[in-house]
Amino acid sequence: MKRIDQFFFFLILLGKIASDCHHMLLIECSEKLEIL
Repeated sequence: MKRIDQFFFFLILLGKIASDCHHMLLIECSEKLEIL
């Protein structure tokens, strides 16, 4: 059960980053993903 919760949290985190990417350059977006 715990692993599923972490999986959904990760999806929400990726969704937030993806929405942030709409307001940034593609290079900045890729740098942000590399931090993860």
